[in-house]
Amino acid sequence: MTAGRRRAASAASGGTSGRHVREKARESTLILFPLTFVSSAFAPPDTMPGPLRAFVLVNPVTKLVEAVRGLVDGAPGAGDAAAVLAISAVMTIVFAPLALWRYARRT
Repeated sequence: MTAGRRRAASAASGGTSGRHVREKARESTLILFPLTFVSSAFAPPDTMPGPLRAFVLVNPVTKLVEAVRGLVDGAPGAGDAAAVLAISAVMTIVFAPLALWRYARRT
């Protein structure tokens, strides 16, 4: 749910500048797919080369995947869950006012 909020906040900020919803959906997909594939969602970071591993470890999608894995396994990592919530809060604080400002300016 928090990943959805982050995506919605950033999409809302950018979404107010476009004319078509399909354009914005395409743009968000171009950003989200690489972040998903360069995360720990499909392979453990230990199996990746050094520079890629370094990026994967700071990727917000990796934090989300690790938090969900911990919750599903019944041993949630407080660090991963806190990181996901902190990233979500920061992105909401930054992008929600921008989206509202751009929307108000357009109408």
